[in-house]
Amino acid sequence: FPYHCQACKKEPLVFMVRREGLKLTLVGRNHFEIPQVPNTLPKEEMNYFGEAVMAFNTGSVLAGLFMLRTTVEQYMRRVLDTREKLTGDDLADRYAQRLADDFPKERYPSFKTIYDELSACLHAADANEEQFLKSRAGIEKHFALLEHLPLKAKAD
Repeated sequence: FPYHCQACKKEPLVFMVRREGLKLTLVGRNHFEIPQVPNTLPKEEMNYFGEAVMAFNTGSVLAGLFMLRTTVEQYMRRVLDTREKLTGDDLADRYAQRLADDFPKERYPSFKTIYDELSACLHAADANEEQFLKSRAGIEKHFALLEHLPLKAKAD
């Protein structure tokens, strides 16, 4: 079914619908809306996070988990300015040293915890929706806190 918005006049959307008896199910479309990403996320990682949300919203939970982990890993690598081959634990430990001394580490999950939980799901091929939602919330809270408690300057 093509749908052409009369208000915006943009390119038509095409929806694919499958019928089983009297039940109609949306099974495809030609464009996906770009999800809203919190503006506290760094612009360099917004695309990864947006793709994670889009994958989750379209039922590809495992892909969404992967993209959340990619968001965290690429952010830590960029902030630490490293291309070294590091484990997620080493990367997260180095990153944690850059957090402000008054960053509330006890009340909020660390990127190390988030990275480890996402990795566990990926290694087990566990499309865990609860973990996606938990990790997404943790990432959003982390970046929101960084607005008020910025990272320490890089040690020379």
